[in-house]
Amino acid sequence: MKRWCLFFQTIIFLVVLHNTRSIFSKEDERKKLFKESYFNYEQLTDYLHYMSEKYSNIIKLHSVGKSVQNRNLWVVEINTDAENRSLLKPMFKYVANMHGDEAVGRQLLVFLLDYLVENYGKDSRITKLMNETNIFLMPSVNPDGFENSQEGNCDSLPGFVGRTNANGIDLNRDFPDQFDYIFKRPSIRKYQPETLAMMKWIVQNPFVLSGNLHGGAVVASYPFDNAPYTNISCCQKSLTADNQWFLFAAKEYARHNSVMSKGAYCSGVKRFPEGITNGAYWYFVSGGMQDFNYIRSNCFEVTFELTCCKFPLSTELINEWNLNKESLISFMELVHNGIKGVVLDEDQKPIEGARIIVKNLNHTVVSTGRGEFWRLLVPGKYEVAADARGYRPSDPKVVNVESDKPTIVNFTLYRKPDDELSHSIKKVVHPSSADLFGFLIPPVFEYHNYEALEYELKLLCKMYPKITYLYSIGQSVEGRELYVLTISDQPRIHEPGEPEFKYIANMHGNEAVGRELLILLAKYLCENYLKDERITRIVNNTRIHLMPSMNPDGFERAHEGDEDGLIGRRNANNYDLNRNFPDQYGTTKENEKTQPETAAVIKWIHSLPFVLSANLHGGGLVSNYPFDDVPKGKRKGPNFSPDNDVFQLLARVYSNSHPTMHLGKACPRYPKEAFKGGITNGANWYLVKGGMQDYNYIHSNCFELTIEVGCFKYPNHTELSKFWIQNRAPLIAFMEQVNRGVHGFIRSSEGNPIHKAILTISGISHKTTSAKDGDYWRLLAPGTYNITVTAPGYEKLTETISIPDTNTGISVNFTMVRDDPKEWSYAEDFDISQNVSPLQEKYLKPEDLFRELQFLELLDSSCTELFSYNKMDNKILHHLKITHEIGSPEEEKFHIVLLGDLYTSESVGREILIRFARHLVYGHKSKDTETIEILQKSVLHILLSEKECNDENHNLMEYSHLEYIQFLKSLFEIKNFDVGLSVRGGGFYLNFPTLGVKESTQKIFQSYSLRFYEKNDRLQNIDYDDEKCSHVSNSKKKNVFEVLYRESGVPFVSAHVSCCMQPLPLKLTNIWRENLKSLINFVKVGNQGIIIQVVDEKMDPIRHAQIHVDVFEKIKNVTFNFAFFKALVPPGKYFIEVFAQGYERKTLSVKVEENVIFRSVVTLYLNKGKNPDGKQDNFYNSNNLYKNQEGDSQIWGMPRIAFIMLISWLTFLLFCLIIGTIVFCEKHFKRHRSEFRSSMPYYDEDYDNETENSSEEEDILFDVNVNS
Repeated sequence: MKRWCLFFQTIIFLVVLHNTRSIFSKEDERKKLFKESYFNYEQLTDYLHYMSEKYSNIIKLHSVGKSVQNRNLWVVEINTDAENRSLLKPMFKYVANMHGDEAVGRQLLVFLLDYLVENYGKDSRITKLMNETNIFLMPSVNPDGFENSQEGNCDSLPGFVGRTNANGIDLNRDFPDQFDYIFKRPSIRKYQPETLAMMKWIVQNPFVLSGNLHGGAVVASYPFDNAPYTNISCCQKSLTADNQWFLFAAKEYARHNSVMSKGAYCSGVKRFPEGITNGAYWYFVSGGMQDFNYIRSNCFEVTFELTCCKFPLSTELINEWNLNKESLISFMELVHNGIKGVVLDEDQKPIEGARIIVKNLNHTVVSTGRGEFWRLLVPGKYEVAADARGYRPSDPKVVNVESDKPTIVNFTLYRKPDDELSHSIKKVVHPSSADLFGFLIPPVFEYHNYEALEYELKLLCKMYPKITYLYSIGQSVEGRELYVLTISDQPRIHEPGEPEFKYIANMHGNEAVGRELLILLAKYLCENYLKDERITRIVNNTRIHLMPSMNPDGFERAHEGDEDGLIGRRNANNYDLNRNFPDQYGTTKENEKTQPETAAVIKWIHSLPFVLSANLHGGGLVSNYPFDDVPKGKRKGPNFSPDNDVFQLLARVYSNSHPTMHLGKACPRYPKEAFKGGITNGANWYLVKGGMQDYNYIHSNCFELTIEVGCFKYPNHTELSKFWIQNRAPLIAFMEQVNRGVHGFIRSSEGNPIHKAILTISGISHKTTSAKDGDYWRLLAPGTYNITVTAPGYEKLTETISIPDTNTGISVNFTMVRDDPKEWSYAEDFDISQNVSPLQEKYLKPEDLFRELQFLELLDSSCTELFSYNKMDNKILHHLKITHEIGSPEEEKFHIVLLGDLYTSESVGREILIRFARHLVYGHKSKDTETIEILQKSVLHILLSEKECNDENHNLMEYSHLEYIQFLKSLFEIKNFDVGLSVRGGGFYLNFPTLGVKESTQKIFQSYSLRFYEKNDRLQNIDYDDEKCSHVSNSKKKNVFEVLYRESGVPFVSAHVSCCMQPLPLKLTNIWRENLKSLINFVKVGNQGIIIQVVDEKMDPIRHAQIHVDVFEKIKNVTFNFAFFKALVPPGKYFIEVFAQGYERKTLSVKVEENVIFRSVVTLYLNKGKNPDGKQDNFYNSNNLYKNQEGDSQIWGMPRIAFIMLISWLTFLLFCLIIGTIVFCEKHFKRHRSEFRSSMPYYDEDYDNETENSSEEEDILFDVNVNS
């Protein structure tokens, strides 16, 4: 047993020994490979992963992007901090192998990595360097080029294969250059993926110092590499503002390299004193990386040429390492030369983007998001200051810079007062670091499909996380996200007082330019934030929402080069999204079914307090403002919104900022469509029903314009740079208008925000509301305005404001005091305590209602008279008549009926009208001028039911009261009412008879409704109301008034004033207060209209006279006693026909003025030989027939009687022929009848269906007559 144990122990020992030898063997093999050869891409990748795993506590491996051939651009980060970089620890980088065949630097960075980590904790100098520096090593910018290069070639292969990337581009000529405009180098170009990756990495990280390792010479080359000369290519120095520091740094590297320091080593290459040179003095490099670092970031970079031979044999690597090791380390240590510190505000919070200014050095660096900065300087004495947007500049500080350690300099900046800040805002001035298009990282001008768009938006969020937030408002038909990118200093939240702005593009999928403009705008805003004063102000003070594509499905179908086509215009369900929104003038086939994209945008519009918006389209060049549609029946033509002055101003801002739009020239395809000033009213151009810009204005606080950015809908991508140049300034200028006008906060006296307070501007019939934080914005053109603020439960506030002609507007805050119903009653309701007292906030019982009406009759019997009717299905109806001087003749007065509760379940109407009755009686008794004027011209009939509404009958449908309805019809006919108003519950809306009513008559009825509406804030502002009704208009209830109008001729307006049919009693006071002015204004309808008396030659009334007004469909009889005709009509011209049997007819043209009654006495003269006593109800129609018969005395040239006899004789002959034919056929077919006899019982299905349909029709008619 022992021997077996010993045997197994031996086996285990041998296995372990073998594995250990294998591990050491692999390590030795790696070391041998490390020292004696270049790593190819796979080996380098394996090695870097190995090192990052072995030294995971201090090494992180990143990829900053991919090469053309999809190789990773690896970067090793060395950071001894446990997690993130500690404050003020500077970032240093080495980059190598930018030219793929310059390979020494690539391998030296591998050696350097190994050397640093192996000596960390062992060598005090290395340990100090690593503890104090965040080091980044990038062995290869051009891994594709390296793979195509050949070891041992000292010069590039033919065609520069290996030197360039896989696309044949020299990466050190591919960066944007400060002198591109001089050399006319195309700044509009597609940058290589390696270049883009490097630019993004450089710009988004606060690197302080960098070295770029090359080959082909031995020299340290410092910026600038290029110069503004077109006729030479070298030998002219181009120096930076920091030339002294670059000289110092280049010499520091060169002096530690025994070959480089001699300055003359490579044959055929000029001598470099001390081993250094200014890049441009050696030869001009346009588009180099070291100049990009200095101009576009905080980083100083020097280029080091390490070997005469570009790709020497690997046997030379150890020698090159020994030559450069000290130089590489010494240059890294220079990152600590100069000054560093933090910039804080008075609250000790870091300030990002603060500029560090050194006197006499025209180059600034800016602070990071943590407020930290580094400024490389050679030893000496300096005067340093800091400034930042919105802060006062610091006082200069004198500092001494030493050679071996950084000097700490901290700054505290203090905010500027608002007035001082507003004067310090500058216009857009692109800093020297921006290219021709205003970008720090030059964009690629190309179209982005859905995946590319998604990638770009997410990339921006990754690069600028503090000012961006990406979200989706919904999905398209095909499931694509409707992305919105928010840009602001607080992008995730609505900051109280900060307006919300939005741009939407690509609503029509084949109008593609706007889509790309918004991607470019997002990039532009992000890159220039904290670098450009104007952009920083916009981003800090506005929450910007950019939706590049509302119709991503359509875009995927569209194609580049489509000038004016339709492919991709619509969404995947074939709907035009700009015809799919609810329209103020009715529903069409395009908007009867809301599409997913439309529904998402509608929800989005209402989810945030948007103030201003633009919708970017293509196919024209014009700024288009509301309205886009016109009322039904009208043709194309101007249809201006109430805020037309503001919209025209906004449209001109965009147009005038555009280099060509303001010229108003027509597009080539539409030469007749020229727009003066580059702006147009939408409806005056062409009609759009269901458009988005009208929806924004009508249904939200947001003002939106539609901007047509170009004549070509989907131009070639090479044109995109031109569109960006044309639209960059307009896009920015338009955003700045979001603060134009007046803005501020609405709060209660307790300091609480008031949500949905309503702001009204005198003379402008468009309201805006406050947001949930009480903040509001009201866009206004320059001028003086009266602004009124109302909110339920608060006293109204009105203030006069003057709006300057600036895009900053003015700030006005409102503090609202809760109102007192008793004070309101004293001011508005004759101090009638019963109408507002809490004790009265209950529903009147039958006996209480009757007593109250009796009390009013007794209170002022000179204006009241009470009737009661009680034989209608146990339903008692009280009729209170109110007029001035009751009992006097009433034929010249207008009779207005007010119905409180046609249905007992709608008790709210009864309670409101009993209060209105009190108001009128108390007003008359107190000799109130307004009340007396109303009652002098009108007789008001208030009908109230005594039946109590309780829980048992609250939901009963009251259509069984046929007798009650029939009684009302009879009452209406007897009393000859001129108009009626029913006060009801069930919603907030108005309606009137429309069934079978001609359009001109409907317009008159609409004018009655408007009298109630225009004085009712609740009805006007229902879109802004928290109390949303889920009511559905009951067609059967409406049919009652249709029938009453059809049979009695009395037009009725139904005013629905409460969601609930029987609201809680404590709400009755507020409902009464909301509707008092509307009721008064409605009954004032009697102040305006037509009164005509028809008399004969003796001035006796012609009592059988009839009158027809052109706008009405019904003929009206005059009154029985004095032959008066009355019509309630709005101001306007009317044609009236007056006629009576036996009299000549007369036609009048009548003009009715506002609040004036047109009165006239019309005299009709007898027709000769006619009986003046004849009466004919349908005289108007029969008289026309009589006239036609008299006029037709001949037919076809023969006397009428001869024509009639001829036709009669021909008819008789035809009849005889038909009878003879029938008799003959009957005899002929008699013997064949049995052949046609069916074996089944006969069943006439058509007859049965007809009978059934007839029965249904009878039921329907009965239902209408009974239940209407």
